[in-house]
Order: sequence, then structure tokens, then C-alpha cells
Amino acid sequence: MFGVLGIGIGFGLQSVVDNYFAGIVIILTRPIKEGDRILVHDYEGTVAQIRIISTVINTLTNETIIVPNSELVSRYIHNYSYEDISIIVVNWVHVSYNSDLDKVGEVLRNVALSNPYRLEDREPRVFYRSFDDSGIAVSMGTWIRDARERLMASSWTNLEIWRAFKANGIEIPFPQRDLHLRSGPFTALPAVPADPPRGPEPFQPMAR
Repeated sequence: MFGVLGIGIGFGLQSVVDNYFAGIVIILTRPIKEGDRILVHDYEGTVAQIRIISTVINTLTNETIIVPNSELVSRYIHNYSYEDISIIVVNWVHVSYNSDLDKVGEVLRNVALSNPYRLEDREPRVFYRSFDDSGIAVSMGTWIRDARERLMASSWTNLEIWRAFKANGIEIPFPQRDLHLRSGPFTALPAVPADPPRGPEPFQPMAR
């Protein structure tokens, strides 16, 4: 019994030791620091506190996630704030095939230039990406000052694109299908009688 208990304690201490040394690695090498906006385990949030055993992350939905430091050392971490906190926010939109693409590009650039989150020394870029079933896919990249404002900047841009397109008569299409019917000679189907004739009754022997 004591042997099994000792093995369990050994495994538990091994996890603590791994997290302890991982915490030292994080503190010395600083792949993340308090205040960074990171993405780990599909959770995006701000690093609130780096402890010797674990790291506390406050998510965008105000949840508190405690991540063992060994997980942060052994896995990929998307650090939006590493060295440079500026980031490109990409917004996608579809426009009708009847649209004037030069006008579309001009309207999108004006939206990007008026973005209050924009990094002013970087110019926005508009790309015409693909010809899809319902319209032409267009993307716009806007540099913003702070990666922590990425979602707010993207939301602001989407709303202003919708307003600008509406004001300039640019249509945002929706998926649709056209049905084409071929003309040809009409062939009438034979009429089906309402009460088709019955066949002969099955033979039944008479009771004696």
C-alpha cells in the first residue's frame, strides 16, 4: 500500500517539479509577460499573473484560466503582444458581380483611414481575393496600434463597411441559386384510372 502511495506522490511531485522549472524558464526567457494578449488552448486573453507553478489568464469573456507553466513551455503560444503590439486586422466582404470594383476599393480604403484604432503610419491594403458563387470576395487589411483592441477594431470596421456600402449603393450579395428550365415538346403522361380493375379473386375451397 505504501509503495503504491509513494508512486502516486512521486508522479504528483514530478508534475510540480516540471511546472516549477517551466516557471523559471518563463521568468528568465520571457516568452510571455504580464499584460500580454495571448492565445493558448483556444482561449484568448490577457496574462494577469505569472506564478512559479502556473500562469493566470483573464479571457475576453472575463473568465479566469489557470494554466500550468509546463503547458506554456511545451506548447505553441500565439502572443499578439510579443515585441510589437501592432497587428493587421483583416476584414472580408463579398460584393455583387455588378459592382464597380474601383469604387469598392476606394470606399474600403476610406473606411480604413477613418478607423480610430488605426496605426497612422501604415497604409491599409485592399485585395480582390476570389470569384465565388454569390459574389466577389474582397479583403482589407488595416494596421492597428494595439493587438488587445483587435476584436473591437474588427467589429467597428465591419459596421462601417456595411454603412458605407449602403450609402454608396454597393450590394453585399447572399448565396442564391438560379434554376434554368429547358423548353421542349410536352409529353402527356397516361391517365391513371381512379379505381383500377381488380384481377380474379383467389381460389378458396368451399367448406364441407
